[in-house]
Amino acid sequence: MSEIDIDAKLDYKTEYSKYLKNIKVKGDSIQANCPFHKNGNEKKPSFSVDLKTGKYKCFACGEEGNYIKFLSQIKNIGTKDAAKEIYKELGVDNVVPIIDYTISTYSHEKKLPEEWLKEEWGLKNLKHYIGIPYYNKERKLIGTRKRGANKDFKWNQNSKLWLYGIQNIEKIIQQEYVVLVEGESDTHTLSYYGIPVLGVPGASTFNSTWVEDLKAVKQIYIHHENDEGGDTFVKTVCKGLLTAKYQGEVYEIECSSAGVKDPSELHLRRNNEFREIWENIINSKKKLELEQIVNKPEITIPGAPIQLKIPVGWVVNELGVYAHSDKMGGNVLICSTPILINSRIKSLESNEEKIEITYYIDKKWHFAIYPRSTIFQSRNIPILTDIRNSNNK
Repeated sequence: MSEIDIDAKLDYKTEYSKYLKNIKVKGDSIQANCPFHKNGNEKKPSFSVDLKTGKYKCFACGEEGNYIKFLSQIKNIGTKDAAKEIYKELGVDNVVPIIDYTISTYSHEKKLPEEWLKEEWGLKNLKHYIGIPYYNKERKLIGTRKRGANKDFKWNQNSKLWLYGIQNIEKIIQQEYVVLVEGESDTHTLSYYGIPVLGVPGASTFNSTWVEDLKAVKQIYIHHENDEGGDTFVKTVCKGLLTAKYQGEVYEIECSSAGVKDPSELHLRRNNEFREIWENIINSKKKLELEQIVNKPEITIPGAPIQLKIPVGWVVNELGVYAHSDKMGGNVLICSTPILINSRIKSLESNEEKIEITYYIDKKWHFAIYPRSTIFQSRNIPILTDIRNSNNK
């Protein structure tokens, strides 16, 4: 898929002129009345736009950003919807546009102070991205995650994955508990309210080696998002804690009772009530037994002939077999027909071994027997498509 630089495609003079009053062109910039204060009727123009980059700033009220942020505020829509309007105007539906994503844009999206994000978390503006630095507990930089428009994430080369915010571990230990969340924006939100928090850079990335830094924390609250990755996140964290022999108390909390997905959305939608609602969420915690969460078999399809222990990061249901992908932002279909190994059959005379499989099609379990070589060699797996074809006749 090709890319396109919207700065080279958009005529910013024409675009901004649709919404501004009292416009004056001065070289590669325009000045106009700011549309964000005094209803655009200020006496002296304070709003300036760089016609090369499309970035704007009002020197009176301090509003600034790129054209996507401008359009989202003017039309009172999200930045995603604003970007879609621009793509449609450019006719780039099948192209990946290159869009500048700035701390100002992120600050606007998450309703968090821009200067606080810079000073407290070290966020920096990079080319087309914002840089989110990861530090170790000695506050040494160990990696940078780049966040772009439409949740486009990239890691700088040689970045080391660790718990986001671990540089605050001493303060967290003093507070005696920590909330583990998925990603940086929830970490920023809870930190803004003074809540001890650490971020995990992906639902399936939690590593047991990270637990060494957490052993002095008495209580861990794992935030469970009500989406595809939520179960994976909880199980992955529990497995890491169990492997590292964490001895403290572990709880599960979730924001779904407040009608939102995560702390960031709670802040965006109900910031005036955030502290009260968050206290209710904490009080509704559910204690987790690590061994039970990690080791208990799961029956995911009605009538399954055998009990399944699903590996962390995988989902098996009547619709197929899925693997969680942090890069794709959810579960990816691996096989549309759930196939289970039911038993091994060995001939006493010839010593030949065959495998009995169980597969789920048309809301029924079926059985078939194949030579071991067919089941355990990937080049022979296409033979199994005959199962589905024969059942669809």
